[in-house]
Amino acid sequence: MSQTINAPLSGRGIGRLIRETENWKNRLQERIAVFLDRVAQEGMERASVKFSQAVYDGTNDVSVTVEPRGNNVRAVVATGGATLFIEFGTGVTYPDDHPEAGELGMKRGEYGQGHGKQHSWGYYGDPGTNGVLKEKKNGGFVVITHGDCEGGVFMIDVESQIYTPIAEALRAQFPGILVSGEYVNAPTRFPYVSLVEQDNYTTEAHMDSGDTERFATLMYEVNVYSDKAGGKKSVCRKIMRFVDDLMYAKNFRRISLSPVPNLENATIYRLVARYKAETDGTTLYRR
Repeated sequence: MSQTINAPLSGRGIGRLIRETENWKNRLQERIAVFLDRVAQEGMERASVKFSQAVYDGTNDVSVTVEPRGNNVRAVVATGGATLFIEFGTGVTYPDDHPEAGELGMKRGEYGQGHGKQHSWGYYGDPGTNGVLKEKKNGGFVVITHGDCEGGVFMIDVESQIYTPIAEALRAQFPGILVSGEYVNAPTRFPYVSLVEQDNYTTEAHMDSGDTERFATLMYEVNVYSDKAGGKKSVCRKIMRFVDDLMYAKNFRRISLSPVPNLENATIYRLVARYKAETDGTTLYRR
């Protein structure tokens, strides 16, 4: 979105220019907030539907909400006692094929009293989707379960696999550089790089017959800032070339690259690039 502001070259005109610029900046921030709220709401609704439709033996008490996390950040958060069981599955009957289970320490059969290491076990409570009620000699009932398959990667998340190695490579290549996973309006140290996942979405073509998300399209935005006197543009371009090589090596394709005026401080040079890729949660694909 661009904005043209015309003002005469005078004290009054410059004052008007400053006021108009501030008004435009405020309107832009309001629109960004509305956009983030809408995207987060869409993510919350999709995740809520997926969790509610999950195959799970037990009480499905998962609720999904949106939480603000600082400036221009929204988080879609799933809570409830069944959340991890649905996401990663339970028991050893089904394969342990969640792409992030190992990294997050989620190993089948390890939770609780070890019943999950058996191919079936009993518990008292809600039978859920496939649990079978079995009457006991005393007239009570116990639920027999074989565990649950992983519920599908409801929200494919590979951010740490992308951000961490790139941040480490930047710090090694450019000593003193500041790298962050969050966008800021005006960095306090330079050079500064932000690498932010701006979009993560799926389409019907990327869902399997059980409406499970199998592929997601990712969009990352990279902001590079420098305030070096007499060389800030070349500094930004050098850093961006390095980032570009790293992103390409990870199978991202660059979809845009342009300088953007830094409204908070006009002495800062800012270069912005956006990249896209698709992932199944394990591998990144350029196409």
